[in-house]
Amino acid sequence: MAKTIPRRDTLQGERLSVRKLLHRLREHRLRRNWTQAEMARRAGMSRPAYQNFEGGYSNITLTNLMCIL
Repeated sequence: MAKTIPRRDTLQGERLSVRKLLHRLREHRLRRNWTQAEMARRAGMSRPAYQNFEGGYSNITLTNLMCIL
């Protein structure tokens, strides 16, 4: 069976969705006056790992997403 290559518009839509999610996550954190270090502690992650996650600089794993949510 041949691999399906995602369409360009599908990839752009997914990127937009991820950016929206990360923006809402940051807003949620800031409304509670939590630092990235506090959010990372609550999620059981290191601060640099959370910082990269929130900034969109790392791959978002389902495990990390579940810990943060």
